[in-house]
Amino acid sequence: MTLSHGVEPHSPSMRLATPPKVSWTAFPDSSNYMGPSTREFMINFAVDDMDAIIARLTKKGVPILKRDDNDTFGRFAWIQDPDGTKVELWQPKRPT
Repeated sequence: MTLSHGVEPHSPSMRLATPPKVSWTAFPDSSNYMGPSTREFMINFAVDDMDAIIARLTKKGVPILKRDDNDTFGRFAWIQDPDGTKVELWQPKRPT
């Protein structure tokens, strides 16, 4: 199940370049999608330039858990923060 809520780009509470929305997705307890984290949630960020973000993270010594540049929704990469929470980075596909 995914719940999405539109966010106006000029909203004082959130300033997002792309996409202008906040999403919440529930996974079954049996899912291993959050792995290797043992947390019950994951944080997701939309990014404008995946290559630049990956370069900055790698330079800081942050291991990239996985990367997918061929997904139909765009490019993805996953890392873990210092507390063990999985973080998903998403660069949406540009409209053609």
